[in-house]
Amino acid sequence: MKLSLSWLFDYIDADWRSIDVPALVSLFNKTTAEIEGFDKINIDLKKLAAAQIKSVNGHVLVVEVPELNQTIDMPLRDDAKVGNVYLIAKEQDTYQWATMKHFAAEKEGILPALKILQKDMNGLWKKSIVEDDVIIHLDNKSVNHRPDMWGHRGVAREVAAMLNLPFKADDHLLISHHVKEYEKKSVAGKDHSFEIAIENPDSCKRFAGLYIEQIQSEGSIPWMAARLAKVDSRPISALVDITNYIMLELGQPMHAFDAGKLSNKSIVVRNAKNKETIALLDGQTLELTADDCVVTDGQKPIALAGIMGGKESAVNAATQSIFLEAACFDAAVIRKTAMHVKKRSESSARFEKSLDPNQIVVAIERYLKLLDENGIAYKASDSIIAVGKLATEKKLEVAHIFIEQQLGVTIDSKFIIQTLEKLEFSVDYKNGIYQIVIPSFRATKDIAIQQDIVEEVGRFYGYDKITEVLPSRETKAFDLSPVMRKRKIKQLLAYSFKMRELYTYAFFDESFLNIINWQPVDAGAMLGRPGKTLKVQEAVSENWQRLVTTIIPNLFKAVHVHSNEEDRMNFFEWARIWPDGTPESERSSLSGIFVDQKKQIDFYDIKLLFCTFARMMGMQFDWIKADENDLQPWYLPYQTAYLMCDGVKIGMAGKVNPAFFSRIATGDAFIFELDGDFLLSHQLPIKRYAAASKYPGILRDVSMLVPVALTVKQLRTELVQLDPKITNVALMDFFEKPEWKDQKSLTFRISLVDVDATMTTAQADAIMLKVNEYLQKQGAVIR
Repeated sequence: MKLSLSWLFDYIDADWRSIDVPALVSLFNKTTAEIEGFDKINIDLKKLAAAQIKSVNGHVLVVEVPELNQTIDMPLRDDAKVGNVYLIAKEQDTYQWATMKHFAAEKEGILPALKILQKDMNGLWKKSIVEDDVIIHLDNKSVNHRPDMWGHRGVAREVAAMLNLPFKADDHLLISHHVKEYEKKSVAGKDHSFEIAIENPDSCKRFAGLYIEQIQSEGSIPWMAARLAKVDSRPISALVDITNYIMLELGQPMHAFDAGKLSNKSIVVRNAKNKETIALLDGQTLELTADDCVVTDGQKPIALAGIMGGKESAVNAATQSIFLEAACFDAAVIRKTAMHVKKRSESSARFEKSLDPNQIVVAIERYLKLLDENGIAYKASDSIIAVGKLATEKKLEVAHIFIEQQLGVTIDSKFIIQTLEKLEFSVDYKNGIYQIVIPSFRATKDIAIQQDIVEEVGRFYGYDKITEVLPSRETKAFDLSPVMRKRKIKQLLAYSFKMRELYTYAFFDESFLNIINWQPVDAGAMLGRPGKTLKVQEAVSENWQRLVTTIIPNLFKAVHVHSNEEDRMNFFEWARIWPDGTPESERSSLSGIFVDQKKQIDFYDIKLLFCTFARMMGMQFDWIKADENDLQPWYLPYQTAYLMCDGVKIGMAGKVNPAFFSRIATGDAFIFELDGDFLLSHQLPIKRYAAASKYPGILRDVSMLVPVALTVKQLRTELVQLDPKITNVALMDFFEKPEWKDQKSLTFRISLVDVDATMTTAQADAIMLKVNEYLQKQGAVIR
């Protein structure tokens, strides 16, 4: 955004030429926002002269130039009209129509007709133009939070405060005009003939209008055209330029409609109808949606609210009456419309920052003042109509000690009061507490909490004055065992079991769920209660909106996608799941799948892998037959087990039901789901070194027939406890025959060691006698 330094000092009681510009830029960058740079410019008025068109001869315009005492032939221009005054510029030995570049603009464009009195045609018009100036380049992104700084006056307030210079009140800028306030809709009366209605208060918070029933359309005012051009705003005509000037001055966009082109004396702000169209000032015709806000004349749109006016109601040289409006539109609505119609304007850029709804009347009163100051005759309605609620006064209570603690310095209360008052806050200080009234131009987006007041004080106090102290933090030893254990588990699965790790979305793929004809349910639904899943508010897409309650469908999808590429696939994934469909149920899960599309997978082969996996992790998994009523449809009954560890159920593992798997791929599959949090947090027994016995041990084998109900784990656990010299019981053989019915054959190898002496045969026989007696009590038949 470009700012004119001479323009800024219209509102500061000081001479701008006495300002050290580099020092000001440095201070501004430290205090308020980022200035990217500045340029010193000069308008060479000696090159320029006012020329009045006397006649049109074909493609030649005959102009009279009193300052040069000459009549000159100039090329034809589109807006040429006998009697109009334009500027011409002498370049070498020829004259050309003056352009914006002659007023130090960077943009191209020929200057329009100007309003210059006959008595000033001899060069007196130049006295109103500041020839030299400094153009400051303010970074727009650094003031996105400051709606008040999108105009020269708002920036001038900051400059005056930081340089401790008097900031002028706005009394000299305005003409006080009677205002009539309405909540939603005005009623026409003797003092104002237009009705105004706001049908969408969520999109338009406040709307002010003034009917000027008689006005003379004039050319651009020279000094105003020069100022607009210096900041790259194109002059058009006096009635239009003043609206743009006020936008660049106060930050409040406004618009002038040709009242003679309106259907009736009614202004209605509403949402557009779907596929309703409007032709804009730039000639483009847009098709609108019901989310767009428009200003209408009660029948058709005459402006795309906050972005651009309509072509049909545009002011031109024939305009004799205008309806002047200034409004406060919702920032989000304007930004959304600007994005979808791909049209951002100076107006929309400001509305997107959340403007002060109380300044719309000020803008209209400023318009009247500029009309008077520049000799433009008009007859306006007696009252400005304002529809919509005024912004309520916002207050903050901040303790002095809070400010000092937040900044880490000691500050005089007088400095705080003076700083805030220079920024036009109202401050009352009693008993260490500041009662602060926030000005409406800072309350819409910027100042809301106590820390915002601290920031205002801190930036003027000077952050460079605050001693830099690194924050202290007490560090404690961090337990890396869960991290290392997770890494070890992944390495075991990847390298020892030849599995590939997957990284999928935390969402169910709705389209794939349709393929497998399954919908997620929580644990409660398995028991007959309503199931549920957790949906995100802002879904990535319609296909990704429910958080996973299990990772298994994502593993199935990976198999489905790659089934034509590989016959054998082993995948695993460690991810977050929400099994109960609530945020609180979030936990980690380790799931995997083994697939073979050529042959059957043996349940016990995979079980052996898991036993190896558990042993390598220092754990032991017990396999308990799963309840058939507790199984998802992909599990095969009678070949699915709960996995237990130290009496805690940590997951499930089993074969995939062939009927279900046929929806995904061919062949056979085995899946598992483990509690990832348990695997990482489970406290393993502390392993302590024990010296090996110096004396040789004895190995004895025992074979038996035992009831099927007796488990190997139970027998091993109790055999080891029979005698201290039994150091290990290992299963060597297992066998079953149909004719044995309820019996099975087991062979154990028992290690016998005496740590104090060499074990004798007699000692070994005595211990084995106790072993045989125990086994026989359990119903075993020793073989």
